[in-house]
Amino acid sequence: YAFVLIDCPPRLGLFTTNALVAAHRIILPIQVAHFALEGTSQVLWAIETVQKRFRRPDLDIAHVIPMMYRRTALANEILSEIKTHFGSKTTKYVPVNVAIDEASANGQPVLTYAPRSTGARAFVDIAREILSHV
Repeated sequence: YAFVLIDCPPRLGLFTTNALVAAHRIILPIQVAHFALEGTSQVLWAIETVQKRFRRPDLDIAHVIPMMYRRTALANEILSEIKTHFGSKTTKYVPVNVAIDEASANGQPVLTYAPRSTGARAFVDIAREILSHV
């Protein structure tokens, strides 16, 4: 396979650790919110731990996807912090969009549930952006 995507839970348990050990590159979604940004330090610590403990210096964050962005002054400040910290690894953002929540509640991908929604278009744009770097 050219790509294998492993969707991990937000907590840093055995499953996430095993996924990091198996991975070469990481796509890291970060909610554009204060506490989520603080929690990112735990993920960075886990990546660093896997790099050292499992001798995986090639494990790296390839892309950071700002998620659930709202057009507010605070969200703009947090988005700016994400861009400052991760630089060119930061993709376009995924806005808050009801179709994403509805799709999840119905057990469907947003691209199936509401393919013309703002959320679906944002994911397609980000996928294209990521693939353009491969």
